[in-house]
Amino acid sequence: MKGSLTKFKQLFIDNKFVLGLLIFLLVALDIYVLTKISFIFDPLMVILKTVAAPIVLAGISYYLFNPVIDWLEKKKWKRGWAIALLYVVIIGLIILLFSFVIPAVKDQIVSLFKTFPGYWDQITQKFNEFSQSSLFDQLKDKLSTNMSDIMKTLSEKGTSVLNSAITSVGSIVGTVTEVVLAIVTTPLVLFYLLKDGKKLPDFLLKMLPVNGRAH
Repeated sequence: MKGSLTKFKQLFIDNKFVLGLLIFLLVALDIYVLTKISFIFDPLMVILKTVAAPIVLAGISYYLFNPVIDWLEKKKWKRGWAIALLYVVIIGLIILLFSFVIPAVKDQIVSLFKTFPGYWDQITQKFNEFSQSSLFDQLKDKLSTNMSDIMKTLSEKGTSVLNSAITSVGSIVGTVTEVVLAIVTTPLVLFYLLKDGKKLPDFLLKMLPVNGRAH
């Protein structure tokens, strides 16, 4: 028995090439299995994507705004009131920004609606000119001879476009939902980080085993 273990150790454990090959095969097997059961992790990935954005944004904002809150706190402001003041200033800046952006966008939209009839008249005129040309007659003859093939192609393309559109709409809705959730939850997470962020390292440290804590 001992001799068998020694041979096994010599062949596999002490042989770096064989050991590396075994590790590679195990990793490849893990990757293959994960690709086959990836659907199990889809809900988890959705949750992580939803939660990650607010946490990352709040973390970045915390390191940007925490010095401001500390400075106000040194000026005898209570930390909660300092955070409230910061939020009021940020909201005011956002409103000010939109007060400049929205009128500009509105003017562009109004201008588009005003010029659209002119563009439509030009398109109609060009189409009428084309419909009276000999090229249009030739094209109409070709279309009439290959109408069945054209309709089949259009049907296939239409189905493909519809499926792509549905997929795109679902993706857009999901993205919009994630953005809205990030916009709503980021200020909340940031508030608690600014309020009690300094206690977070101690809180996380308490969650570690005693042996794993730095002395």
